[in-house]
This record gives sequence, structure tokens and C-alpha cells, in this order.
Amino acid sequence: MVAVATLACSLVTVLGLLVTTTEEGGVRRTLDAVPADRTAVRVTVDSPTGTVAETRDAIDRALRELLGETAGATPAGSAVTAVADVGGVAAAGSDRVLAYAGEYDDRDARAELVAGSWGSAPGPSGGGELEAAVPEAAASALGLGIGSTLEVEARGDATATVRVVGLYRAVDPGGATWLDDPLQGRGDDAAFPEPDVSFADYVHAIGPLIVADGALDAADVRVETLDLTMQPTFDRVTVAGLDPLVARLGDADAGITRAAGDVGQSVTYSSGVAEAVAGASAALTVTRATVAVAGLLLAVLALAAITQAGRLLADARDAERRLLAARGASRRQVIALAGLEAGVLGALVAGISPLVAAFGYRGLAALPAMRAAGMPTSSGVPVGSVLTAVAVAALLAAVLLAPALRRVDVEDPTTGRAGVARLARSGIDLALLVLAGLGIAQLVAYRSASAGDDAPAGLDPILVAAPVVVLVAVAALAVRLVPLVARGLGALAASARGSVLPLAAWELARRGRRATAAVLLLSLALAVCTFGVTFLHTWRISQEDQAAVAVGPTARVVAEPDRALGQSAALAAAAGADATTADAGVEPVLRRPLRIDGAPAGDPAEGGVGTGAQVLGLSAGARAMIADGRGGAAGGERIEELLRGSSRTREDAGVALPDGTRGLAATVRAGDAAAPLADVRVRVAAVVEDPRGLLAVVDLGDAPADGSTVEVAGAIDDGDGASDASGDGAAAPGVDGLRLVGIRTEVVAGRDADTSSERAAEVLVGGIAARAGGGADPADPLAGTAAVPLEDAAVADAVAGWGGVSVDPTARPPVVEPAPPGWQVRLPVLVPPDASTRTVVTLLLAWVPVGLVDAVIPSALADGLGVDPGMALDLAVSGVRIPVTVAGDAPLVPGSATSEALAAGASGLAGAGAATTVVVDGPALARALIQRGATGAFADEWWAGSVPRGDAASGAAPVVTRAGLARDLQEAPLRVATPTALLLAIVAAGILAAAGFALHTVASLRARRADLAHLRAVGVPARGVVGLVAIEALILTVLGACAGIAAGLATALAVGPLVAVSPGGTAPVPAVEVHVPWLAIALLPAGLAVVLALVVAAVARAQQAVRPAELLRAGGGE
Repeated sequence: MVAVATLACSLVTVLGLLVTTTEEGGVRRTLDAVPADRTAVRVTVDSPTGTVAETRDAIDRALRELLGETAGATPAGSAVTAVADVGGVAAAGSDRVLAYAGEYDDRDARAELVAGSWGSAPGPSGGGELEAAVPEAAASALGLGIGSTLEVEARGDATATVRVVGLYRAVDPGGATWLDDPLQGRGDDAAFPEPDVSFADYVHAIGPLIVADGALDAADVRVETLDLTMQPTFDRVTVAGLDPLVARLGDADAGITRAAGDVGQSVTYSSGVAEAVAGASAALTVTRATVAVAGLLLAVLALAAITQAGRLLADARDAERRLLAARGASRRQVIALAGLEAGVLGALVAGISPLVAAFGYRGLAALPAMRAAGMPTSSGVPVGSVLTAVAVAALLAAVLLAPALRRVDVEDPTTGRAGVARLARSGIDLALLVLAGLGIAQLVAYRSASAGDDAPAGLDPILVAAPVVVLVAVAALAVRLVPLVARGLGALAASARGSVLPLAAWELARRGRRATAAVLLLSLALAVCTFGVTFLHTWRISQEDQAAVAVGPTARVVAEPDRALGQSAALAAAAGADATTADAGVEPVLRRPLRIDGAPAGDPAEGGVGTGAQVLGLSAGARAMIADGRGGAAGGERIEELLRGSSRTREDAGVALPDGTRGLAATVRAGDAAAPLADVRVRVAAVVEDPRGLLAVVDLGDAPADGSTVEVAGAIDDGDGASDASGDGAAAPGVDGLRLVGIRTEVVAGRDADTSSERAAEVLVGGIAARAGGGADPADPLAGTAAVPLEDAAVADAVAGWGGVSVDPTARPPVVEPAPPGWQVRLPVLVPPDASTRTVVTLLLAWVPVGLVDAVIPSALADGLGVDPGMALDLAVSGVRIPVTVAGDAPLVPGSATSEALAAGASGLAGAGAATTVVVDGPALARALIQRGATGAFADEWWAGSVPRGDAASGAAPVVTRAGLARDLQEAPLRVATPTALLLAIVAAGILAAAGFALHTVASLRARRADLAHLRAVGVPARGVVGLVAIEALILTVLGACAGIAAGLATALAVGPLVAVSPGGTAPVPAVEVHVPWLAIALLPAGLAVVLALVVAAVARAQQAVRPAELLRAGGGE
């Protein structure tokens, strides 16, 4: 009995250890896994009122007050002056020069010194001079060198002298580091639009002049912008401090302003850390809800096991208590003795259980999922575990003491109290059924075991307890069938031959309370096992379904714009033999933000003008990838059906390029030498298509519109991103299977162009050749390549079927005529009077121009906008207008989760759900964008029907797979406690069921030793006694198994879909479907059969050693 109680107490304690140990580490690891750019906290102070040092200190204090224990190192950033006139220098063609200076904490990361030094720090070297390093390009353009001086504005009307002490070159100009720089790292701009003026005025600007830290304060130079960034660290965050941190971050804008004081004209805060921390808090609440359900199930089961053990011990002590009372012991003395025994046993259990639980947690920590989540391998014996063990031990002591406190006439049928007890039990059963109904109603209403609307704020105890109440109610109702079964078996046994079956039925009816207790424990254990196995199986499949809907295809790869064509070829080669079906290849996909215009109902937040969403351009192959499984049933099949036929068959009007193509070259002549167009240039590009249907606009160069002949060339992939992903330093290989499907021209006019009237010009292109071979220099893809000219006849035949398109929808399409001798393509262009202020693009394309594009809209969005099938809408995509026709609506769009949402899902946070997404035909959208003047490669990501093999396929881009995201959703640090707790509950239920059944059998045999001895004395053989015990055990086992499995299945079917939620605590997408693991459930009766066989074998062995005569002479077995 002590062993069973200790086991039950240890199992409850180990669950508490699991919760307390995994929560702290789970929160920290989850937040650490969030990309740093999402959690970085950035504060910008415009026009600081104090010095740079004072403002930095104020912002640092404010950020530390905001972030608390998550505050990182001292915030770093930059202090930049205003772009203003400088003296002491002049530029050719401009009577003014603007410049700006700055202090940069990341100076060495954003620039490299090419001459001189960075200057002394802190402050000026003396005489009021600032030592600065200037951009190399600015020094070259203005004739500056080391030792040159400039005059910049200081506070008030004063000026400060800047002495050039070094020259630098920007690292990755135009990159992320220089995005906020006025010149974006170029260092010099001869036509920079002057800021803060009403009319555009272009002047010469240079900058930044990089000075040492503290130099601006020392020279009393006023700073225009102070930009600081702090990276939080989460290694000290605690679960208790999570909610206060969420509250502070929710009011971060006002909080920083209050804490920093009046430090500038305006203070701007921006960061995604609030969403990340709130997501971690929500994920923690969701996990707590599921773990709480498992904990309550385990607690109820432990209570049943301890109650059964206590009753059996009390029954064993009943004769002793009666003997003590008969010999004069008072009721108080009997109670004191029972209390002493209960206290000793409780203390023993409380002392042993925490130690056993600590070893049990080590076993859980060794599970692969726990190791993958990085959970601690040991837990120690925290105070919480000791308190849990003490509470369970106190419950054991109360159960042991209860029989001594109960009046002896409660169960006596002659006193009338037995009827009252039965009525009370019936009332309890009815109350359980009512509570179960209310719990299901609450779950249906709230749709989750966590309280809250969008993000759960805490646990609702009623909702968490609902599954447990339902299970206990069903199990208790099933147990009430035991007396009916016993009476039925008794009636059946009356007409049966032999004595074994009648004796078994009579014993069950005679000892109904003990049999009911045994069946209750057995049914509860099997109910917990059945519910746990079914819910765990359903939960895992739900995570896989959510991952499938979020990702869409089997695998997704973010496209690299600089090497999209090469990436396409690499991914297709990686798919290789796996791409044996239509939906197993590699497909380019467009995913871009859009605004929907022209709908009957607009977004109120947008003033009714337009509604923000995203567009997903899918080819026929990509749509086939989302038409299977749960995603297909939830919307993928509908999308594929509505857009079927939208993709036109690939035309043969393109010109095939040789395999291994790295670029294109051509000879271009724009305009007429007899009537040149001053300050007008024509930029020429080629439109190519690869075997996967990827369209890309390859820039070849420009030519002046003066009738001169110019050689142009361009690489299909940019040199900066086209190196081979294998890491050997070689350039990426050329691309096979390309076709030339269009020529693009763009008129660029300068300020000196003639704006008096519209003028016509003619662009001739000839000598079109592919550039192949080479590849020795990754930085220059065309280095060492050889020209492979295209046949004039092939080009002429193809171009004859091409059509002219103007980007201006109001303009007439250009009339294309055959090219003159010696040229291959002839394209007329118009130079309007306002060509210097707008883009004039003319194209010659192989496809029939795209008009309306078919679109499928999510049902919720269609209802909100009042959109019906057949209605025309305007989509603003990438800055251009795309007219679409609504083909229909779909419940949801598989694959609509963005890369950021998938990254959040991989962290175990909310974010993998579907977004508001409009689906269109991908090739049609790409063609429409090209027709509207868009450039680049028209692939934002790649969808693959199989996981690409090797890193060389995707290059630097990460690969997101259905299986990987499903694994992350199950094994993320804040998610791993859910399956582990359910697994613990399942194992614990099995162990307690076996131990409780064995204990019941042993206690029953001990109490019936005299009865069994009498049976042996009157001639019943030992095997008859064994058969009697076996039949009794079989009846109890069958009753418990049937009741428990039925209760578990009923509970899983009723509340399983309501308790399984998304990482954010909302209803999963798609909805949960209950999956019953019949094989695993079938193993439960098989395990009971093994226990039953062991019990029967033990009884048989014991009966062989029994000597009935000796036992009866000794006192009847008492």
C-alpha cells in the first residue's frame, strides 16, 4: 500500500517538476530563438536638446527601465548632423556643397579606411578643429585630401573647422547598414535633392564626415538625429517577470518618453520585441492549459489510487479496531492510533516522493524531444516539489484517517444511513454530469482552454478542468453499472453448472463496494490512457496539419533576387529524380503586399480607399502542391479548381539560348544621328524565361539617343550573389534551357533634354549573343565568357510573332516592323515632353498581352469587402496597378504564411496561421508586372514538391519544410512540455492501473483466506479456487476496460478538438479532427491481460502452499 501511495505521489510530483523546470528554460530559449532584428529596440531622437552624451545616458536609463532584466549592453548607434552648406570647398557645376557629419559606433563595420586615420578621440585635437574622415568618392570629386579643411555649422551662428585626416570607402553601400544614410553610403552625389525646400533643387552633397566619439559635443556642433539600438538579452528573464514585461512593452512609446524626459523635439520607438514577448507569454499560457489538463487527470488518478489503497488498509485494520473497542479502547484512542499511523505513513511518502520524482524527471529529460528542445537534464528538489509531495501525503493521511472518524452505522442498512449515503453518491454523479455539460459548453463558447480573445491572458480554471470533469463523469457513470452486472451474472450463474461462476457472482455482489472501487480505479486509469493516447495522437496530427497549411508545399525556399535564375536551376537539379510527378518539381512563386481598390466596402483603417493584404502568385504546378491533404480540403482544391486553365500553355515564340548561359550581349543604336536627342538615353534589357517558367528582366546597359552604336552586355545573375553555394569560391554555373522572350527599352531624359514636344525615336538591336563559359571570377560573372551569337533567322522568325506593349495603358501599342538589314530587332519609342520626370517603357514581348488576371479571394475577405464572383478589382502590387477578375472565393489559402510567420512558428510562438491572401495565376501576374514596367526576377520564393537535397540547392536561403515546421511546433522549448506531460500521464495511468489492480487482488485474497480455506476444506480443488479468483478478476477487468476505454474515447471525441489549440491559443487552422490510434488503444486490453495472467499465476502459486486445515485451526484466517 505504501508503495502504491509513494508511486502516485511521485508521479504527481514529477509532473510539477516538469512544469517548473521547462517553463523557465522554455521561455528563455524561445525568446533567444527569435531573430535578433525582430527583438532589437531602436530609439530615434530628433533634434536633441542636450549634448549627445546626455541624450545617450537618458535613453539608456529609459530603455533599462523599460526592459528590466532583459536589458542588454549599452545601446549603440549614431549621431548625425543635419545636411547643410559647408564652406571652404567648391564643386564643378554647382555653387553650393552640402555635407553632414556623424559619430558611428559601428564605424568599422560600415566603412574601411583607405588612407590616413579616423581621427583622435574624444573631440577635436585643438584650436576648435574637428578631425574627420571623408568618403573617398567625395575627396576625388571635390579635390580634397588629407589636411584639407571645411567649415560646418555649429550651435547658434558659430562655425566649426573640419580637418580631413583620413579617407574611407563604404562597405556595402546601399545595404542595410546604410539605409538611413541620406546618400546611402555613396559618399558623393552631384545631383542631391536639397532637403526641406518646396521645389526640387539639386545640389552637390557629400557625407558622412565620420568623426570620433564625443567630437561633436566637444566642438559644440548641433546633432540633427540620434539613433540608438539596444539588443535585449533573455538569459535572465523569468516566468514571473514575463507579464510585467509585456505590460511595460505595451506602453513603450509613452514609457520611454516619460523616463527619458524632454530630450528632443520627438522621440520615436520601434521594435518587434513586444510582439515576441507577448507571443512567448501566449505560448506559455497555451502549454500550461494542456499540461494542466494532463496534471488534473494524473491528480484524479492518483487520488483514486490513494483512496483505494487507504480503503484497503482501513478494511485490513477494521478487525483490529473492533478488537480494541471490544477490549475497552475509547473512540478517541482508536482515532489517535489511526492518526499516528496515518501521520507516519504520510511522512514516509512525503520524504521519499521528491527524491523519486527527481529521478523520474531525469528519465523524461532523456527523451529525444526534451533533448532537442534543450531542456535541463536535472531538476534538483525545489521547494515546489516538496510542497506538492506534502500535499499528496496529507491527502493520503486524510484517507487513512477517514474510516476511524466515520460512524460505524453509516453502512449499516438497518439504520437508514446507508440509504442516505447512496442518495449522496447519486447526487454526486448527477452533479458530475451537470458540470461536464457546463464544461463542454464553456469550451465550445471560448473555443480554448485559455481565457482571452486574441491572445490568452491566463488560464480559466473551469475551462481547464472541463476535460477532467467530463472524463470522471463518464467513468463514474460507467462504474454504476457494476451492481447491475453483478446481479445479471448472479441470475445467469443460478442456472449454470458448477460452482465457480455462481461463487464469483455471489462474491462480487457481496463485496460490491470493494469491487466498485477496483473498477473505478481501473476505468479511470484506462480512461486517462485512452484519452491521453488519442489526444496526443490528435495533437501531433493537428500540428502537422497546421504546418502543412502554413507552409503550403512540401518545402519552401526564399528566392535570392541576385541569383534567381541560378537558384532555379540549382533547386531543379536538387529535386532530380524526386520530381517524377506534376506536383514534385520546383515552381517560382510571387508573394507581395498589395492594396485592394474598387471593392464595395473598403477597410475603415484605410479610409475606405483600399484594403491591405498580400498576393500569392501560383503557377499550375504550385497550385497542385496545395491541393492535397487537409490544406487541399480546406481551400487548396477550391483554388486549383477556380484557377484551372488560367496558365497559358508555354508559347514557342521565344528564342532558345545555349546551355550554360551566363549573360547576354548585343549591339544597340538609339535615335538618328541626323537628329540626335540631347540628354536622352535609352536603357535596354532582355526578358528571359527558364524551364520552370521564371521570368526575369536582365539589364544590358544604355545607349545615347544620338544614333551612335553601343555594345551592351549584362549578366543573368548579379556577381555579388552568384557565387557557388558549395563554398569553393567559384562562380555559379551557367543556366541551361533559357529562352529570350522579350526586349525592354526605357527612355531616361536628363534636365537638359528638349521638353517642347513629343519626339519619336527608333531603337535597333542586333548581334544578340549569349555569353557562356568563364566562371573564374565570382565577382564578375561575364569575365572570361565567350559570345555565342544567336542565329539571325531564328531571331527573325521569333520576333515576327512578338507584339509591342507600352507601359502607359492610355498609349497606343507601338507598331513593330521588321528590322533593317544588319539588325535583328526594331522597336519604335516615344520621348514625351515630361520624360525627365516619369518612366517611359516600351516592350516587345513573345506572349499575348495580359489583360485581366483571375483571382481567388479568401471567403472572410470577400464577405468583408462585399465582393462577388465575376467582379473586377484593382490590385496595387509593387507600385503598379493590376486589374483582376474575381473567379471565386476559398475558405483559406494554404501556404499564405509569410517567412516571418514561419520563423515565429519555428520558435514555438504564434504566427504560422494563414494571412489575408489573394491568389492569382503566377505566370499571368509576372507577365502583367513586366507589362507595367517592373524589373528584376519574378520569384519571391520557390515551392518544391520534395525537400531539396544539399545546401548547394538553396544557397544561403533557408529551407522551410512541412515536416520541419511540424517538428518545431511539437518540440519547440515552449511546446515540448505538452507531449511530455501527456506521455507521463499515459505511462502513470498504466502503472497505477496495474499496481492498483494487483493491490486489490492481494487485499481481497487476504480478506478471504477463511472463505477460500472453507472451499478447499469442502472439496473444491486448488485449481477451482484459482479459477474462481481468475473469473472474478476477469469480470472486473472487462468491466473496467470497457468503461475506461469508452469514457476515454467519449471524452477525446467531445473535448479533444476544443482543447487542441494553435501556439497562439486561438483555434487551429485547419480545424482539429480527432484521430483515434486504434492499435495503441488495442494494446491497453492486451496489457491488462498480461497483468491478469500474472495475478492468476501468483494466486495459483499461493494456493499450492495453502494448508486449509492448519489455516482454519489457527483461527479462520483472521
